Amino acid sequence: MKKLSLVSFIIGSIAICMMFFAAPVVSVKVAQAAGPEAACANLSAKEKKNNPICNSVGTTDNPVTGTIRNVSTLMALVGGVVAVIYVILGGFYFVTSNGDPQKAANGRTTLIYALIGLVIIIAAQTIVLYILGKFK
Repeated sequence: MKKLSLVSFIIGSIAICMMFFAAPVVSVKVAQAAGPEAACANLSAKEKKNNPICNSVGTTDNPVTGTIRNVSTLMALVGGVVAVIYVILGGFYFVTSNGDPQKAANGRTTLIYALIGLVIIIAAQTIVLYILGKFK
């Protein structure tokens, strides 16, 4: 029964994470498929200024930098989902340790390493996007 509840907890956590991480990506891809002009037709000037799709109208992007941006974004997305899963798993280990110091330490280290990994992923993505911004 414990294994079944743990498996359903992990699957549910993955599903929730995918909803939050994948929904914006899918909506941007759908808008891009319709064309930037169609996606920006009914927006105000302020909304167009803040929308990355509308800002890309009339600009040409280097295909190498575009590919690097897409690959780094995908890697950051996958790494972020894995880090969130490990944060949840580390918290689960910590909460279910029942006072056992070894299990509590295992949960604590899992949680700390997952958070360190998440910070590294965010920093790496920020650095890559900053460098790619210099090539425009």
